[in-house]
Amino acid sequence: MNYPEDFQIPHVIKPVKSAPYVVKETPLKTSFLTYCPTCEKAYMTSVNTHIGVCWWLICFFGTVLCCFPFLFFLCCDVSKDVNHNCPSCGMLLAKKNRAGFK
Repeated sequence: MNYPEDFQIPHVIKPVKSAPYVVKETPLKTSFLTYCPTCEKAYMTSVNTHIGVCWWLICFFGTVLCCFPFLFFLCCDVSKDVNHNCPSCGMLLAKKNRAGFK
């Protein structure tokens, strides 16, 4: 089939399916070098701690058992979960759950 020279052939653009990023489980509580799929660069992660399941378990059992020295761990980062984020875009790259739950 011959088309005239000024005939515009339509271009079909198919969307590219990208695999969802799975957040890694890491044993590290300090910053480490990793690749950010959003920024497409390697960065040292920024570390943020937050209250998780382990913190609430210590709080509950420490209060029920009236073990007030045990409640000292609530003030420390030892009982808190750790998130590793990209410092540029803030995407969650890895996490460490202290209680071991996902």
